[in-house]
Amino acid sequence: MAADPQIPPVRSSALAQVAELLLRVADGDMTVAADPDAEPDPELRAVLVGLNMLIEELAAREGARAEAEQRARNKAIALEQANSQLKRSNEALAASNIELSRFAYVAGHDLREPLRTLTGFSELLLAEYADRFDERGTRWLKFVEEGAERMGRMIRGLMDYSRVDGQEHPFELVDFNRVVKDAKKNLASAIRESGATIVADPLPTLPADGGQILQLFQNLIGNGIKFRRGELPVVRITAEESEDQWRFHVSDNGIGMAAEYLDRVFEPFKRLVPRRLYPGSGIGLAICRKVVERHGGRISVTSVAGKGSTFTFTMPTGEASHV
Repeated sequence: MAADPQIPPVRSSALAQVAELLLRVADGDMTVAADPDAEPDPELRAVLVGLNMLIEELAAREGARAEAEQRARNKAIALEQANSQLKRSNEALAASNIELSRFAYVAGHDLREPLRTLTGFSELLLAEYADRFDERGTRWLKFVEEGAERMGRMIRGLMDYSRVDGQEHPFELVDFNRVVKDAKKNLASAIRESGATIVADPLPTLPADGGQILQLFQNLIGNGIKFRRGELPVVRITAEESEDQWRFHVSDNGIGMAAEYLDRVFEPFKRLVPRRLYPGSGIGLAICRKVVERHGGRISVTSVAGKGSTFTFTMPTGEASHV
């Protein structure tokens, strides 16, 4: 039986070539290519040319994907190395800070004994030999006494500052309302003598080191009482939740401070007022900053000279509840 002249014969060699190429491409081999020049049929030759173009496009995309994956792997390796280095640096820094805190505490403790000796001999000289000193000699001895007293306050402040790192406790849920009540009890004498009013809004319960949070509020409330003007001191404590943290404000109506001092007020032993008017070690706000930063927060102050100050600090929300 003769073949139908309307149906062209099948070029089995071209189709076999296409099938083989597609199988190899499916297996991931992008180096193959058809040979359209060897195909006499124009239509099949066009198919083979199109197949080569498709294989070239797939090869280009595969190359780009492989390069992107390699760049991603290189970045991941670099990031892992950087994180590892950062972890080692943080661990070394933490160890260094602990060692420095221990040294500061030991040094402060060892300095107290010779300081007591100096103070004792100064007092003895003034008590037993006061009549042998002229006015200038007595004044110099008093300078020695006052200097020893200031040094004692600085040593106690240094030891308190070093204890923030040296006496850390695991975090537990702390009722900040109870902490403020305890701080007011500890400051009862100063509150009574100054006629101060301490007003606190309802505060949350947060995971924290209760002892350090007590120290934080006691320092801030105590500052509001100490650095007062002619009127009766008023300290207000408020808090609001903001995204994943709580923001606390401790405001007072005290003497305030000029804007140029706001960045320096949290430095250790930084005094902005005359010691004779407002005695102290100058370490309290530095301790506040260290406590807040240990809890993952930040502390700042806004103030106007003669109109009071507002200290603001943040605490991560954690497992918080509002009481």
